[in-house]
Amino acid sequence: YTFDAKPGRYKIILHLAETNRSFSVRGKRVYEVRWNERRIAGPVDVFRAAGKNTAWQLEKTVDLKTTPGKLVLKRIRGIGPAVKGIEVMSSESQSANLKP
Repeated sequence: YTFDAKPGRYKIILHLAETNRSFSVRGKRVYEVRWNERRIAGPVDVFRAAGKNTAWQLEKTVDLKTTPGKLVLKRIRGIGPAVKGIEVMSSESQSANLKP
């Protein structure tokens, strides 16, 4: 997922759920999350955190110190659970007008 953004501090909330019954076991689907090539979370195991078919949120704060550009969110080292939503909020305002 890629977002246009200005330099600044951002709060990111990933809304996740493990909805695939083939992965409804602890440790079966574990991955990490990267923001602009920097690891911000991991290992992440949504089933371990929330169980099957249950919403779970992963919340992180990141800094974008470069000129206006892209914020890139990647899941690597594994196939992650279903991403049900992504919130990106600038610290300068209640919510940033970012478009994926």
